Amino acid sequence: MRKFNQILLVDDDPINNFLNEEILRDLQITNHIEVLLNGQQALAYLRQVCQFKEAVSCPALVLFDHFMPVMDGLEFIQALHQIDFIPQHNAIFVLLGIHTNQADVKTFQELGVHEFTTKPLSKEFLMDVYHKYWDENSEKRFG
Repeated sequence: MRKFNQILLVDDDPINNFLNEEILRDLQITNHIEVLLNGQQALAYLRQVCQFKEAVSCPALVLFDHFMPVMDGLEFIQALHQIDFIPQHNAIFVLLGIHTNQADVKTFQELGVHEFTTKPLSKEFLMDVYHKYWDENSEKRFG
């Protein structure tokens, strides 16, 4: 089974982070999960580990919350868009949050977000994302 090189989880809720990490570990779809608490931390982290276009350490899957302190999900994805991060790095972006309305979905899609889901994550949703974007037989294969 082809694994994500790294998954970045960005959420300010420690309980959701714990639950989501457990689900990700149970699925065994990655060897490394990096957990950060807000968009500002995530932006700094991605700038550090993804300095070069072909950076191996750059996360293949980024799961991020919509509502966070310091820098929320929209500000985070807008900042990535401004530095052309998304077209340069072949990463899958998933927005976490139950309060996302249709106008927000459209905005996030225009900024490069691939999928949307509620919190906490479900194994079924994660496996759907895995098969849709990552496994060897995927039509939309990333990486």
